[in-house]
Amino acid sequence: MNQLPVYMVFGSGGILGSAFVSKISATHSSYRLFAFEHQKADITDSNHINPIMEYVRPTVVINCAAVNDEDLCRDAKAGAFSVNSRGPQILAEACKKYGSKLVHFSSATVFDGGRCTPYTERNPLNPINIHGQSKASGEEAVRTSVDNHLIIRPGWIFSYENPSCVPTWISQAERGEEIAVLDDQTGSPTYALDLVDATMDMLSRDARGIFHFANSDAATRQAFVEATLELSGLRTKITAVKPESQKFFKAPTPKYTVLSCKKYKQLANKDIRSWIDSLKHCLFNMQKYKP
Repeated sequence: MNQLPVYMVFGSGGILGSAFVSKISATHSSYRLFAFEHQKADITDSNHINPIMEYVRPTVVINCAAVNDEDLCRDAKAGAFSVNSRGPQILAEACKKYGSKLVHFSSATVFDGGRCTPYTERNPLNPINIHGQSKASGEEAVRTSVDNHLIIRPGWIFSYENPSCVPTWISQAERGEEIAVLDDQTGSPTYALDLVDATMDMLSRDARGIFHFANSDAATRQAFVEATLELSGLRTKITAVKPESQKFFKAPTPKYTVLSCKKYKQLANKDIRSWIDSLKHCLFNMQKYKP
């Protein structure tokens, strides 16, 4: 008889990690789950990770630990590469040693943003900032270190929990503060709960390799903010900032990071709900939207 899987989640204190913990705990209560916030498990230290892996012997390791702030990555390059590249390599090597599957989350910033049609899993990587470079390096480390891996590239992840962009924008609007967004930036909003569901779906199908996942329909940053405020019944000034201006943002950012999710939709044989519908669900959980 097959044993029930043992899940291990790193970065469980973040938006995505906490969503995984909630999902697994609520819908797979019979599964064994071990969750570690970054203060409890440093993925950049093999002397810390290997004893944990040896003791638990997880079936699936889900790596949600990451440095995702693009300006922070620019200002602390060594730290970004340590967490986004060296950490995944250590986890991948441990997964190979102990026979675990590794789920690792990358980013759409591994692309340069020069296209005008959605990026597929086959498009070449060409990151233009430190965040994207460290994420691309992390992908390579995972691919070359363990065969049984699942690398998922999401778009702009949002959730109802801080420090997600949605509650940040709502708080700014409630205080009457100006909201700055990058001008002419188009991407794929990705609801954390939908990303978790899709990941668990892929795991149930033993998917391997690289997959894109984001909610359907592209959006500009400004349209994303405007929809958030409109659905919440809030108003405030929204300022579109030119990429060359460093008043609000310092790191260069790809203009176009819309993701094609055709590969996932073919695997799952189902469509993905729109980011507007997911945003409504997100705001409903925050008690900011009434259908």
